[in-house]
Amino acid sequence: MEDDAFEEVVDVTEQVRGEGEYRLDEDWTEVVLFGNGVDQDTVADPYDGDPKQDRQWITTGLYHRFYNLPPGVEVYFHEGTHPRDGRRQFKTIPERSDSFGRVETVEAGEGVRIHYLYDPNYQETGHNKSISGSLTSSVSTAAIIFRGEMYDVRKGRKWAGDAPAFGIPFGARHISVHVELPDSFPVRHEPYRRFVQLTGGEQRQVVVEDFADAVFRNRPAWLIEIINSLAPKSSASTEDLRKELQDLLNELRIKTKSPREAQTGLHLVDEGGARGARPDHCDGEGGNSDKSPISPTDLIFNPGGAKRADISKNLEQAPEIIPLRDPADVEDNRITGKAARYVRETNTLFVNLTYSAVAAAQEDLELRYATYEDPEIVRELARHWAERLVMGRVGYAVVYAQAKQLVREWTPEDVKKALEPESLSLAADGWRDAVSTAYRSMSTRLGAAKSAGADDDELVAA
Repeated sequence: MEDDAFEEVVDVTEQVRGEGEYRLDEDWTEVVLFGNGVDQDTVADPYDGDPKQDRQWITTGLYHRFYNLPPGVEVYFHEGTHPRDGRRQFKTIPERSDSFGRVETVEAGEGVRIHYLYDPNYQETGHNKSISGSLTSSVSTAAIIFRGEMYDVRKGRKWAGDAPAFGIPFGARHISVHVELPDSFPVRHEPYRRFVQLTGGEQRQVVVEDFADAVFRNRPAWLIEIINSLAPKSSASTEDLRKELQDLLNELRIKTKSPREAQTGLHLVDEGGARGARPDHCDGEGGNSDKSPISPTDLIFNPGGAKRADISKNLEQAPEIIPLRDPADVEDNRITGKAARYVRETNTLFVNLTYSAVAAAQEDLELRYATYEDPEIVRELARHWAERLVMGRVGYAVVYAQAKQLVREWTPEDVKKALEPESLSLAADGWRDAVSTAYRSMSTRLGAAKSAGADDDELVAA
């Protein structure tokens, strides 16, 4: 409003020249944020405390939006708009690659490039290394990059929970994955640039999961080594259980052929199916056994609909069992209050050993052998068998669900439901059906120790 008259455009050139704060030899735009009251600082607190924003909300917003800036474009932050002092230049993630522990870009085909970034701990501060000298957040992210902009950005707990499907079961807090699409890729911006969508077919939104398989296949060797170093060490108990599950899976499957990776290339192996399966089964009503479901990634990489050989999902193998004891790891895998989570893409079974069934089984075993003269040995054996019972129950549930895949009456959706954390939790709650094995083992070991006077340390080791 100018002199009590409303105008759409007001020429403020002379006013700005007089203030001397901005240059007039280049284009710029000034944005004024009006708050809910005269005391609200809209730069530091844009939403008036609901929700409350940290000091770097502006810089992080740009950092997780623009992956590259056009040639000749530079962005600067005045003091007060970022968490440090003075006037600072904005740097994108690729421009700050030296701030990370290690970065590698892999060509994934069809012009798609996958950027893998490892951001280790920074001086035991709880932050990642890239926080040093940064104006922005250092949390790890996963995103799609298209024409210099980031879409479907995953970060924090969200990314940690999604990461196992990308072949990153551990270390997601320090690992970022950015899938960069070429300008010619068959996608386009949504009108408000909130996401990208396919240009053909159903024109659905493209999400990071569409490239999970490509990310998994192209992980650099150094990254796999880091992931393995961050994984809990496998125990003899989990390895024995996996062998037991493999034997069961072999027994339940029938002979069929599927591609499998080998040193010399691909060869056919027996994948099998459940008892009662028929080679000419249909997946649900009106299905066709000769046509496997085509994933969204297949539609993108193979517009003609050709199904690529999926050699990473060798489901004739028993799942790798990962026991979780740290509540933070349990929360990252989204199974707080639930027994387990099965990641189909990597055939990995995460078991929550803080789940109530473990404590209930341990209490039952400790009470049963409460009269034994050394309660410490009883407690250790009870803990071992309680964990073993729950891992066994959910492991068996996964194997039985896998074996249903070729049963005609079981649709892919039925199998998926059987593998959900809720279903696995119900299986874990049935530990009493298998507790007799623990009774026999503990009775034998405690009886032998009592009669032979075995050393306590040797018994616990056994």
